[in-house]
Amino acid sequence: MLSLESALALAGIWFFGAASACAVADLLRQHPPERGKLGVPLLLALGCASLLAVLVLHGAKTGRVPLFNSFDVLTIYGVFLTISALCLLTRHRTQGMLAILAPYVTLLLITGFPAVGVTTGPVPHQVPEAILLLHLLIAFAGYALFSLASILAFTYLVQDHNFKHRHFGVIFERLPALETLDHLMFRLVGYAFILLTISLALGVYLVHESGSGPEWIADPKVAATLVTWALYAVLVHMRANAGRHGTRLAVITLAGLAFVLFSMVGVHLIAHSVHGFVQIGSHPE
Repeated sequence: MLSLESALALAGIWFFGAASACAVADLLRQHPPERGKLGVPLLLALGCASLLAVLVLHGAKTGRVPLFNSFDVLTIYGVFLTISALCLLTRHRTQGMLAILAPYVTLLLITGFPAVGVTTGPVPHQVPEAILLLHLLIAFAGYALFSLASILAFTYLVQDHNFKHRHFGVIFERLPALETLDHLMFRLVGYAFILLTISLALGVYLVHESGSGPEWIADPKVAATLVTWALYAVLVHMRANAGRHGTRLAVITLAGLAFVLFSMVGVHLIAHSVHGFVQIGSHPE
């Protein structure tokens, strides 16, 4: 029998799956129904609500921050990414982008589903849990904005291809203009870079409070995060100081998504980290 957490997680995945199907259909359909303007965002909002309920239940059951297994991590990342996209939708005509975002988040949630309700190792007692929560939430918010910039970069490359080959069909009309995409990419990368910088600073504070030694400097998780931070620092510099934009910047921004996913969860699958309490695949005893 399914637990309440699993049932809510499945409901969230279903909402995202339904939103994916509707968003792709609306993007390709010659005359999408009016419900498409509200239907897909509503499905995504319901999916986010279901997934947040899973995190609340897991936190209440364990009595601590519910961000230490693969489903928790991918869920909070996917929710932040979706909320960011919906906020963007209120100010810009980015509805067509949801046909890329919704399937992406759905795939992440399906990947993490086996870890629903998994209990992980304890947080080191020296770490202030409130600061730890702030550190994690800011980091995930930064990752989400970086990822949204990558999705916009992919959209930019699609639009650029359509424009160069004069494919002025339904998809070209439904996706944002190149100038809009270029502007939004830069803004999102800038905001995300600030958030990740703050998260790194909080991480240094947590290391100090926990009394850990210099082994944190060479930790694979820290190294991967610093590489991701450096990549986006280069992107910010290229745009702000060198005035670079266009397809080359879009390609680099899109490639950054791989760094985000690796530093967020991938590094735990291939290397031992002193972030040892973040156990991605373990099961409760």
